[in-house]
Amino acid sequence: MLTQVNEQYERMPDAFKGHFTTDENGEIVNLRTADESSKMMRLFFDQKEV
Repeated sequence: MLTQVNEQYERMPDAFKGHFTTDENGEIVNLRTADESSKMMRLFFDQKEV
C-alpha cells in the first residue's frame, strides 16, 4: 500500500508537492505559507490554461 502511495506522489506535478508534512504525533506541519502554495498552484494551472 505504501509503495502505491509513494508511486502516485512521485507522478504528481511538483506544484502539488512539499506543502505540508506530519510530525511524529501525526500533526500537520506546513512547509510553505498559504500564499506560497497558492502561487505555485496558480502558476501550474496558468501554464496548463486551466
